[in-house]
Amino acid sequence: TDLACIMQTFVRNNLQTLLDDASLCDVTIEAGRNKQDRRKFHCVGALIAVHSTILREQIYRRRQSYSHSKLELVESKQEEHEETEHTSSDATKLDNDDTVHVRGLEDDSDSDEQSQSQSQPQSQSHARSRVILSKLSANTFAYLRRLFYGLNPMLSIHNVIGIYDAAVKYELSALQSAALQYIESIQIEQHPVQFMSLLVDCQSCCLYDMIDQLMSKKIPDHVSESLFTRLINNAYFGRLSSAVVEMLLFENAAFRGLSQEMCWIAILKWAKSQSNNSMTTSDKA
Repeated sequence: TDLACIMQTFVRNNLQTLLDDASLCDVTIEAGRNKQDRRKFHCVGALIAVHSTILREQIYRRRQSYSHSKLELVESKQEEHEETEHTSSDATKLDNDDTVHVRGLEDDSDSDEQSQSQSQPQSQSHARSRVILSKLSANTFAYLRRLFYGLNPMLSIHNVIGIYDAAVKYELSALQSAALQYIESIQIEQHPVQFMSLLVDCQSCCLYDMIDQLMSKKIPDHVSESLFTRLINNAYFGRLSSAVVEMLLFENAAFRGLSQEMCWIAILKWAKSQSNNSMTTSDKA
């Protein structure tokens, strides 16, 4: 048992180094739904691809396309060499030109990393394939990478919806089940703010069926004024879209017993948040 624990720690520590050591990686994955969120992750392609056939196709389809382009480039230069009968010095120049083209297809990482790779011997540099995952947040892919490396990241209220969405997209059935179990464990009466954060995250991932399920399963048949007040007196309520607010307040039978005054208070609170958000956005622009 002690030996097994030692070996597990040994393997886990070595895999942990892959998170920071780009020299051992062969693919760069850019994840993020927008430019502000997007981040680059240097990855070992096989450790990502082995868990999902969809990710495998994305990674290795890109690599095969790159290899084919490189082969065509080399063959074209060889034909040009044979036709024009270059001297040996010209052939050396050709090899150098080919290296430049390969570097041009490398990962366009930060300038510091580029300067480091240029200072390394040519034999140590290698081209990385590049994959863009525009339907995942950077934080979600950071979780997936740690999971795929066997580092056992934790599910939390802050990431579970994004993880569930990724599990559905990439057909990770075990992860999907784990995320659903975590979501089902959250009780609205004890954690109303967490419930509202789930709605906001579902909205960000366009999981409107999940929003409908959360409202039908989590909200009790009768919502007390105390619970209703806690649901609307938090920042998440103001981040809901008008469609989700309508689903919550007017299409859910649990809220029909509340007074119109309570509903109007909620609507005015939401409208004020929307106005403040619009002003903040315009100030940043």
